[in-house]
Amino acid sequence: MNLKDDLPKPWILIKAILFLVILALCTFIILTTNDLFAETVAVAILMWSSARLYYFCFYVIHTYLDPTFKFTGIVSALRWIFTKPRQRPKSQI
Repeated sequence: MNLKDDLPKPWILIKAILFLVILALCTFIILTTNDLFAETVAVAILMWSSARLYYFCFYVIHTYLDPTFKFTGIVSALRWIFTKPRQRPKSQI
């Protein structure tokens, strides 16, 4: 079984965007609540989501979506996610 067969590219990108939304919501919860339990759960979810987004940025993009993409860090990977496919360069150094 191969990820390429499981999910089409748009759904893989939607997963990355959802990880960003989870990060934003957890950050909001941490900054606005005084409940220790809610903050603890939000920190745990934030750590999980950030790890998944990091994995997405550096492995999924290169392996499943665009093997020619050469990234220099998280910013270039996020730039790749949010640019239209026709605007993406074939290779970056």
